[in-house]
Amino acid sequence: MYRLDVRTGEPLVEKRFCSRYPETGARVNLFPPYDAELPPDRELPDVLPDVPSSDGQNIWMRSLTFDQSLDIKEEYPPHLFCSMGFLDQSWWERTCWIYGRHFFSGRKGVDYAKAVSPSGRIMVFDESRTYGYKDETWTGRYGCQPGLFSTRKWPPDLKEVKLRAYRRNAFRNARHTTVKPEWHRDVPVLPNPMVLCGDTLFVAGPGGFDQEKAASYLDTTEVYRRPVPQAMREGLACWTGQEPGRLLVVDKKSGETRAAYELPSVPIFDGMIAADGRFYVSGKDGRITCMSHRP
Repeated sequence: MYRLDVRTGEPLVEKRFCSRYPETGARVNLFPPYDAELPPDRELPDVLPDVPSSDGQNIWMRSLTFDQSLDIKEEYPPHLFCSMGFLDQSWWERTCWIYGRHFFSGRKGVDYAKAVSPSGRIMVFDESRTYGYKDETWTGRYGCQPGLFSTRKWPPDLKEVKLRAYRRNAFRNARHTTVKPEWHRDVPVLPNPMVLCGDTLFVAGPGGFDQEKAASYLDTTEVYRRPVPQAMREGLACWTGQEPGRLLVVDKKSGETRAAYELPSVPIFDGMIAADGRFYVSGKDGRITCMSHRP
């Protein structure tokens, strides 16, 4: 990792990190067991490359916190991150973005992280709340149905929970969650990028398809069938950009959709930014679309 002078490019700090001690070959354990019913060896090394983020004081790569001198800090302030990195776009069921302190390893750790921290496939946040999209197709899993949601960064009742007893419950039943959505909306789009501007949430992505039908097929089939069933063709066409993309303009306070637009192509994952009153969307067709929105 480097810290550079932006005016000259001069390196000011250079640090090298290794997941094992050079002298013994033993693994470096960066995280304590967090007083949870998880064995310490489930906490994997976390000095892994990623798009860094910062609040002006701390620097983060995934759940690991650095100071301005690029020294690893013992504190774990809540922040937005993904255990697999910000560039992972696979939507694997055991990965997600969260606004929290740590993403616990292992199957139980995934359930616990989602139960105590706001989580979604992609997320944004302001001073007090997070906004995101969940895609779990099993009703009620992790305390929220598929769709857009808004929730507080830290649920107020979390401080009243006895963590050790709560963790045991969370591991057995993910519905025992302290993360309750303030609003939840089903939307006709699977958001790939998301941008928050003032009181407005902009989400874009491919149009939705019948996920329940596709999941039912995958649960029952034993062989790869040809030709591919219609339910799977619709899902593939949706994700690969064979159909136009969609952009929704959403009120962040209520979750109501104010406007909807068609995009020439499905946007790539996290491929949208806002600047000077315009939106720039990078599509899977290799083109960038510039749009403006006026209430």
